[in-house]
Amino acid sequence: MRIGICALGAISQDTGGQTYIINLARTLQEIDKENEFYFFVSDAEGDILPLKEQNFKKISVPNTSANVFRRLAGEHIKLPPLIKKFKIDLMYYPNNFASFYCPVPYVVAIRSMLYYHYPYAIDKTRLWYRKWLTPRSARRAKMIIAPSEDIKKDICNYIKTDPAKVKVIHHGVNTSLFEKEYDEREYAEVFNSLGINAPFFLYVSALWEYKNQDKLILAFKDLVERYNIPHQLILVGKGLSTKDSYEQRLRNMIKDMKLERRVIMPGFLGHDKLKYLYKKCDVFLFPSSYESFGNPLFEAMSAGVPIVASNVHSFPEMIKDAGLLVDPLNVDELSGAISKILQDPSLKRQLIQAGKERVKFFSWSKCVKETLRVLTSI
Repeated sequence: MRIGICALGAISQDTGGQTYIINLARTLQEIDKENEFYFFVSDAEGDILPLKEQNFKKISVPNTSANVFRRLAGEHIKLPPLIKKFKIDLMYYPNNFASFYCPVPYVVAIRSMLYYHYPYAIDKTRLWYRKWLTPRSARRAKMIIAPSEDIKKDICNYIKTDPAKVKVIHHGVNTSLFEKEYDEREYAEVFNSLGINAPFFLYVSALWEYKNQDKLILAFKDLVERYNIPHQLILVGKGLSTKDSYEQRLRNMIKDMKLERRVIMPGFLGHDKLKYLYKKCDVFLFPSSYESFGNPLFEAMSAGVPIVASNVHSFPEMIKDAGLLVDPLNVDELSGAISKILQDPSLKRQLIQAGKERVKFFSWSKCVKETLRVLTSI
C-alpha cells in the first residue's frame, strides 16, 4: 500500500501534535518495511521529521506554513492533487480534520473536542471552521481514531457517530528520555539559564485560560503564605503574544502579587530541557479543565514525579491511582493536595510507584502498531 500522512499543522511547537507525528514517523520506520509512506509536510517544518528508510518519503507542500490561511489552503486545495499525483491508496489525517475533498479513502484521528465544551477558548472563525469540518471529516472517514475513551464519547455524542467506527488508541511516551539520570552540572547549566532554583513545582502545557494556570498561581500563593514553603512554581508553555492575552494577564497577576522571583514563566521548552525539569521537580501540576490525553502526565510519571491533576474529562481515565485528582476550579483543593504530598513522604512514594506502573501501559510501539493495524485493515 501507499499510505499518505498529512503532517500539515501537526508539527506546531506548543502542542502534543509535534510529539505525536515525530514518534509516529520514528516508530513506523522501525516496524514496517513493506508499505510505502508519504508524509505531506509544510516546506518550513519538514526537517523536524526523521525519515531515513527507503520506503518513507517526505513531500513538501509549498507555501503552507506562513500563516493559518496558507496552511488551510495547503490542506484543502494543494494536498488533494498531490494525493492523486503520488497514487496514494489511503490517507491518514492525524490532526482532527481531513481535506474537504480527499480523492481516496481516509482515516482521521480526532484528538480534541475542546471547542464543543469551551467554545470561548478559540476565536469565532476557528470555532465555525472546526465545528463545520469535524462532523464532515468524521462522516466521510472509513475509521476514526481517538486518544481516549472520553474523546470517543464526545465524538459519538456531539457529532452522532457510530461507536463501532471509533477506535481508541492511546498515545505513547518515550520513557527512556525521562527515566534517565543526568550529570549535576547539566542540571545546573539548564536551571541557571532559566532562573530556576530547587525545590520547585512544575506545569507543562500551552497557556490557555481553560487550563487554569491562574488557579495554580493562587494555590501556590496560598502555600507560600500559609506554610512559608521555599519552592518556585515553573509554568512552561506559551500562549498568544498579544498585550491583552491570557498569558499577559498571568504575568500581570504574578507581578501584582510580587511573586516574580517565585513564579517563573520560561516560555516553550523542548524535551532537551524539559527532561531536566521533570527529574528535579517536587510535584507535577496539571489543573486543566480539559485534556484529550495529556502527554506531560506520562512524561512526569516516567521521571518519577507525583502528580496533582484535574478530576474531569480524560484525567481519571489516564491517571488512575497515579496522582491526586482535584476540582480544577477549586483553589483550596489544589493547594490542599500539594501540601498533602509535601507533608506525607509515604504518600509521595506511593504515587511515584503507581506512576511508574501506570506508564508501562503507554508505549509508542503499541500506539503505532494499533494505528497501522487500522490503516492496513482498510
